[in-house]
Amino acid sequence: MFIVPPQHPNAAFTAPGSVRATHWDRGGQGGSAHGRMGYTMSTASGKPDTRTAMRRLIEEARATFPFDAPEAQICADGCDGCSMKLLEFIGQQLDEWEVRLDDGERPDFGDLHRLGRLCRKTFDVLKRNGLVDTPI
Repeated sequence: MFIVPPQHPNAAFTAPGSVRATHWDRGGQGGSAHGRMGYTMSTASGKPDTRTAMRRLIEEARATFPFDAPEAQICADGCDGCSMKLLEFIGQQLDEWEVRLDDGERPDFGDLHRLGRLCRKTFDVLKRNGLVDTPI
């Protein structure tokens, strides 16, 4: 591994003096064609493609949000934002993206950003209402 030179485009994401492995650090060999759990990886950089990243985002959201919690628990005390409606909406968005991915659609970075932002905002409301406690 090498220290990222300041002229490198990714240098802004690396703290001064830190070490960062990139595809060009490994002599241009790139990453493997398949990552963990059978996901497809970009061979140039070892990073997941957008379909894989979207699937991971969906998996993480499904594991984090309390979709199976009883309604009495979700609507127990006074709340800031309707947790029940938010969970229904985010569930619909996740279902929609799973269907689109299964149909072969390839999300772009904007799609990933929008769904990620929606998940973060939903998480914040659910945390204020005491329904989740682990960060996304």
